Amino acid sequence: MFGNASERGPRKVGFGNRPPPGSAPPPATPVTGRGAAPPHAQVERLSFAYDGRLGEAMGLVLANLALTVLTLGVYRFWAKTRYRRYIWSRVRMLDEPFEYTGRGIHLFVGFVVAMVIVLPPTIAWSIGSEALQASNPGLLVLLSMVAPIAFYVLGQAGVYQARRYRLRHSAWRGIRFGMAGSAFGYAFLAAGCLIVTWMSLGLLAPWSQTRLAGVRWNNTRFGDRAFRFDASSVPLLGRWMLALALAPFTLGVSIVWYRVWQARYYTEAVSFEGMRFHSGLKTSQVLGPVVLGLVAFALLAVPLALPVMLAGLPDLENLQQNPDGTPVLPIWEMAAAGVTILACVALGTAINQAYVTPALVQRYVEGLEGMGAVDLAAIAQSSEAAPRRGEGLTAMFDVGGGI
Repeated sequence: MFGNASERGPRKVGFGNRPPPGSAPPPATPVTGRGAAPPHAQVERLSFAYDGRLGEAMGLVLANLALTVLTLGVYRFWAKTRYRRYIWSRVRMLDEPFEYTGRGIHLFVGFVVAMVIVLPPTIAWSIGSEALQASNPGLLVLLSMVAPIAFYVLGQAGVYQARRYRLRHSAWRGIRFGMAGSAFGYAFLAAGCLIVTWMSLGLLAPWSQTRLAGVRWNNTRFGDRAFRFDASSVPLLGRWMLALALAPFTLGVSIVWYRVWQARYYTEAVSFEGMRFHSGLKTSQVLGPVVLGLVAFALLAVPLALPVMLAGLPDLENLQQNPDGTPVLPIWEMAAAGVTILACVALGTAINQAYVTPALVQRYVEGLEGMGAVDLAAIAQSSEAAPRRGEGLTAMFDVGGGI
């Protein structure tokens, strides 16, 4: 299902830098082996492919799920690492795979450190709020307004740090990616953008998204070279308002259409050295995975119904009594609820990780190409050290830490 793009024949160049009619085509850029610079390092076209398989992805996901359940959730950090290595290794540029060098212990340590940092003030807030309720309710109201903003800022700083971690542990031909910039600078900007979006009733969301995307991309590095992002939110605003207006009549398909157009627009706003990128992604290509993604999301949300399930059980005083007077607990009902929740979470995770994510990656990657001149041999290794602690805040707050 997720076949190798190279088996489907050469892809046509869709834009820019075409040779004049009658001229000879540019020479091909041979690849001599992993980790080596190509003999003709000056390339004018970058091709991408994805060669994952549904069966191998499903096997990996099921093994990760089993080990995560057996370890009561502890293995999830190593499971995420194995999954990233799989996805990264199936994406190819110039027929060379990307690499992910992160480790599960990095994610585990990052989570523990985040717990140590965040839990004490959280506990202090829980205890102190009760005292303030009686002594200074006005201050409690003020702090109650500030606390969600503070947690949002922490969460967005975690998002930026998570992207930095993933990039610095991602490589192609042995050259690492990287990310500069301040995590908290990005987080405060994200908070400001959120306020702008709220005040505009969501109409200025494209402005906020473009502003944040610019910070992320302009701080992204490959080796010692920087990416550039030069998008404007103006072309997005009208399409966003149209998508919102049509959403009730299209069952949300107009929102998917907008997001695909936004992805293409952002892709073409990215440049690296003398090369720009182009995306051929289409709305029809992502509708199937998006629908299954919604099914997976619904299954993963089943644990939220646990309080409702428990509320349906009889109270202790209304339970049948044993001869010694102790209540007869509804063991089978409780076990059935637990098994149902576990099965839904497992099925939702399997659908999302084995099909939805690889399918979306494949459709985007196989429609991606770079055009322009870039000297690959001139790119030196990044001087930034790869971090040994990653993504603790995104794991705690369950915010956008990516794959």
